[in-house]
Amino acid sequence: MTTILPPSFDEAAVRDAIAQCGAPHAPRFADDPHGPQAQFDEPAATGTSAGAPAPGRLALLPDWGLLSVSGADALAFLQGQTTNDIAGQATDEVRFNGYCTPKGRLLAAGPLWRDGDALRFAVSRALAEPLRKRLSMFVLRAKAKVEDASDAVAILGLTGEPAADALRGLGIEPPAPMRVARGNDPTQLAIGFAPAPVIGPRWWLVVPLAALAATWVRLAARLAPASSSWWRAGEILAGEPRIVPATSETFVPQTVNWELVGGVSFKKGCYPGQEVVARLHYRGKPKRRSFVAQLAGEPGSAPAPGSDLLADDASEPVGVVVASAPAPGGGLVVLHEAVIDAALQGRLRTPDGRALQPLPLPYAIPLDTAAAQ
Repeated sequence: MTTILPPSFDEAAVRDAIAQCGAPHAPRFADDPHGPQAQFDEPAATGTSAGAPAPGRLALLPDWGLLSVSGADALAFLQGQTTNDIAGQATDEVRFNGYCTPKGRLLAAGPLWRDGDALRFAVSRALAEPLRKRLSMFVLRAKAKVEDASDAVAILGLTGEPAADALRGLGIEPPAPMRVARGNDPTQLAIGFAPAPVIGPRWWLVVPLAALAATWVRLAARLAPASSSWWRAGEILAGEPRIVPATSETFVPQTVNWELVGGVSFKKGCYPGQEVVARLHYRGKPKRRSFVAQLAGEPGSAPAPGSDLLADDASEPVGVVVASAPAPGGGLVVLHEAVIDAALQGRLRTPDGRALQPLPLPYAIPLDTAAAQ
């Protein structure tokens, strides 16, 4: 497991930027195994009745960082380093992507998109700088520069039906899932993600840090501020894994369903770990996959990423927590990687005895047959 230095998160700059919004919208910042968290007094996890529109929420996401890769050889360089096909990616398209060790374990993962001649790769903030250093080691003679742009931008998470109108109020037409849209201001862009149960439609808005205050004021007039964990709950319910320091170098992409959310291309050329990933796809069958579950408990009792899960009839761990967050309707939601049989039979529990209650994933997991030859 990689040793990670504390993230370079400029908490004071972000707090000062939002201070213009007034006390009701001033965030508190806290450390968390998922990364720095922006917390608000407003209740971020409120349930909705069946069939009711998802509430409009606005979250600040300091736990996400951003790498920028630029230069004449940027695309060719990164194409040979990551799990997905960047060369075949349209200019308005977003694709999940990952960076693996030579043994095929994910070091970092997240959405990647084009921004003019540069590529932007969002990963957990604490992994951004270590990943920059690692990628820079392999640039060699390529005309490419890898930079950590995490402190230059703010990433906001917008959810619910009202968020679409909030984006239109900024002059940005809400993009479809895995698409990018820009408005009148070319420095701001929106990214669409798949809707999540209860949470509803989801978008990122990426803005320069200098524009955060003015943007936040306009959005907060339409959307209720929510803690960072609200967005993370949406990721979990959508079955989108997040790699953090505690789980870096832990998972082969298939065990966290990375290819099922579009994060792996099996047709592109080589990249670190490609042989391991391809062998499991073409010749093997994953014995472990990732699943979503509900868990009883207060926010402070959420299991941390990387913590073990047990089966009722086993003393040895059979699963690992990928991510956890307060659930929209109370309790907790957990994305976990586990032995398939144990997860499907609903026999998983935390070390303190709390049972995980399975929830449906929004996509199908191929369980009966290995990948086609």
